Amino acid sequence: MASIRNIAAILIVSVAFLACKTMSPGKSRAKNFADSVSATAVRNFDVKTLKSHLANVKNNEELSGQFLWAMLLVEPSSDGPCPGLAQEKYFFVKNLESHDGKISVAEGNPMPMNGPCGLVFDVQEKSANDVGGTLMGSSPLAEIGTLDRIKYSVGDAIKSAESRYKTFKYKEAVKVLRLLQPDHWDDPWFWIYGEACGQQSSVMMNARTGVFLETMDTPPAKCSN
Repeated sequence: MASIRNIAAILIVSVAFLACKTMSPGKSRAKNFADSVSATAVRNFDVKTLKSHLANVKNNEELSGQFLWAMLLVEPSSDGPCPGLAQEKYFFVKNLESHDGKISVAEGNPMPMNGPCGLVFDVQEKSANDVGGTLMGSSPLAEIGTLDRIKYSVGDAIKSAESRYKTFKYKEAVKVLRLLQPDHWDDPWFWIYGEACGQQSSVMMNARTGVFLETMDTPPAKCSN
């Protein structure tokens, strides 16, 4: 049985980073369930909404006793049944001490439900390779307890990112994760995906303090001519 740290390291060295790409279908059985949770636009996720949606997902019997690794809020396609409402993905592991390389993914898609759009979840078991692009560079959020350390809403994080980096425009998705680096792993982080100067870019912001982390993908201060 490999440790969580080893699995995370494997994800880093074995998978090329592909921001927010669709994951391949799981090979094991999946279980669909409709939830009473209302679908929400990415920018509308405040801390209360994040917690309530996660709580509803964890109530599913397929995920009983499992531990949250990361959350991903994805902008919908323009031709979806519920325009403007986010697709939600929640990644779980069964054991924080040891791990067999399997990740449970609860993917919620907005669907009309006799009125307002709600989320219909599909729970599948994935391999580390299946989800490597999404989980690379992170460790389970469950290791820092609840989401009480999140003080900024997703919408505020997006606004802050666009304000700090004038060339950056949010576009694709926001991930909630815990970093691998010891200097940064005490808090949850927002990984905000978008564009800068016509290229894919991203911004990382501490969800508790609002501090930004400079990375190789940080937007430039100015676009070159």
